[in-house]
Amino acid sequence: MIEIPKSFKDVLVKDYIKLRGVTSKDYDNPISKVIDVLSIFNDREEVLREKPYELNALAKETVHLYQEPNTTLEKYFKIKGKDYGIVTNIEELEAGQYISVVSLLKDLQDNPNLHYEIIHKILACVIFPVDKKKKPINIEPGYFQRLSNDIYETMSIDEAYPIAVFFCNLSESLTLVTQDYLSKKVTTMTDEATRIQLEVAKGFLEDGDGSLHSITSVIQILQNGNTSTK
Repeated sequence: MIEIPKSFKDVLVKDYIKLRGVTSKDYDNPISKVIDVLSIFNDREEVLREKPYELNALAKETVHLYQEPNTTLEKYFKIKGKDYGIVTNIEELEAGQYISVVSLLKDLQDNPNLHYEIIHKILACVIFPVDKKKKPINIEPGYFQRLSNDIYETMSIDEAYPIAVFFCNLSESLTLVTQDYLSKKVTTMTDEATRIQLEVAKGFLEDGDGSLHSITSVIQILQNGNTSTK
């Protein structure tokens, strides 16, 4: 018997990634699309044994799978029986999470279509383990890869999708914060370079004759150096 998920609560993240690949694709033959959708949740050979008129009837039962999943965000939830919470503030990200998020942002900027293909990786960056009292637990080595795999294999897209949407909104703010941080970093590095140059110049003057000509020469060197870095 052909099985069809009754709602997105019955669709795992790994199946939704495949589903998006099918539903967003253009088909010359609508029956082929139905076969590909049903084959995500059933053995393909079994699906191919269905008659065309049976597939047409089954297609009507898959209409809900073409809609957007639930977008209501729950801050706490379980994955494989373990409790987790969502980072709702950029400043709450740990160093490892921050690096992973920035890396994903770069990938998504280069290829926006990756949003659905790497949902499990996105979620692993903005989720942290909590105890029974909802207090954060220290992240252990290998945490991100393990959590990403657990999300991919066991989490319902009904729970995962709202977090992915939240991440997209968070990423806009994070991009601005990252750009501001990098801008300040460059300014700091430039100021430090100038300080070092002045220290070198001071030593040069102390070791030299200290004449006006020497001072003028050093100033020109510094000005030329600063101009070339702009």
